[in-house]
Amino acid sequence: ALLDADCAQAKSVRETLEPVERLHAELDVRAVDLIARQQPVARDLRTIVAVLRMNVDLERMGVLTRHLAEIAQARQPRCAVPDALREQVHRMSHVACRLTAEACAVIEAGDDAVMAETMDAEDDEMDRLQIEVYKRLLAAVNGFEPGEAMDMALIARYYERLADHAVSLARLMSFRAGRAPLDPLPASAD
Repeated sequence: ALLDADCAQAKSVRETLEPVERLHAELDVRAVDLIARQQPVARDLRTIVAVLRMNVDLERMGVLTRHLAEIAQARQPRCAVPDALREQVHRMSHVACRLTAEACAVIEAGDDAVMAETMDAEDDEMDRLQIEVYKRLLAAVNGFEPGEAMDMALIARYYERLADHAVSLARLMSFRAGRAPLDPLPASAD
């Protein structure tokens, strides 16, 4: 929708997200109900905690996707992505889709340590792309309209966050399997 200035596709994305939002709320209620009624421990509790966290990641991914669709619609009939940044946005979209598909594969497998670790490197690629977009925006500050620059900064951020949430989904599957902590400790500043 962004690269093709496809208003119909952007609208379709937004409509697809409506039932997902209902499922998000329903899943939260069901998970809390399970905790209250069943008092799960060990693997069952890890599963419920992982599902609650994953539900948040998935909800955020939906919101970010909606924001991308809104930008595509807001710039109609023009394309929201300037020609000078089309390649970067295309690559960001590709990385975000690939990471999301890999997160789905990790979930379907129940846990895939190798794929989850590879996703970190792919997330680094997304971070580099985001920085590249920001540098190009700053270098050509007079070459972009203010609205274009603002949209591109947001688009880059939304794609970067989509990638982060996909990686988080895979990490949560490792937590569920008992192989990783819920929240990895930050690296030491030494």
